[in-house]
Amino acid sequence: MEKYNADIICFNCYDVINEKLLVKKNVIDNITIYDNKESFGTDYFNKYNMTLNVPWNKLCRKEIFDNIRFPYKKGHEDVFIAMSVYMNAKKIMVIPNNLYYYRVNRKDSTMYNFNLKSNKVDLDFIESRIIWAIDYRTMCPNIKESYEWLFHVYKVSLDQILFSDDREKYLMYEKILIDILKKMLRDKSSLKIKIGILKRIINIDLYCKLRRIIKK
Repeated sequence: MEKYNADIICFNCYDVINEKLLVKKNVIDNITIYDNKESFGTDYFNKYNMTLNVPWNKLCRKEIFDNIRFPYKKGHEDVFIAMSVYMNAKKIMVIPNNLYYYRVNRKDSTMYNFNLKSNKVDLDFIESRIIWAIDYRTMCPNIKESYEWLFHVYKVSLDQILFSDDREKYLMYEKILIDILKKMLRDKSSLKIKIGILKRIINIDLYCKLRRIIKK
């Protein structure tokens, strides 16, 4: 970190399964130094497959967090600040070394319990991903990947509500997300994004029925 004057260093990890098995999880294949946010933003989406949004596979200078706070009493709190950390960095470095051990399916973890409740709406999860996507778009406004990710997050958030066991409780959030997607439809979106929006908003009940039939 000192040698290259980097503010953040990201690295690969090992997945620890059943406290024994170690599996290399390699998304970084070589050393790269970024001092341009949009170059990093492009690789962040395409090359690293969005796996660098967590706090545990990186080292950060403490000054990066001077104006950043984790949200109070929120789940998925690391995703809330994921892009804020990168936005504060002047130089980001990625290295292929496996330097972290990640315990998969730890029963007291947030993600384990989240997966168990997959048919329930998790508003913290939705909110954190939306903030993450908006920050990514703010950091890299000139790359198509940031717009594509913003659309993806909005559509997945809507689908989580539509196919949950308690959809009726979240009709207000459903309406807000539909209104946002309608606005994106008026933007200069790609044909793929427009089709993804239209099939949800033209007849939302029909969309839900067809999705359930396809899943069967």
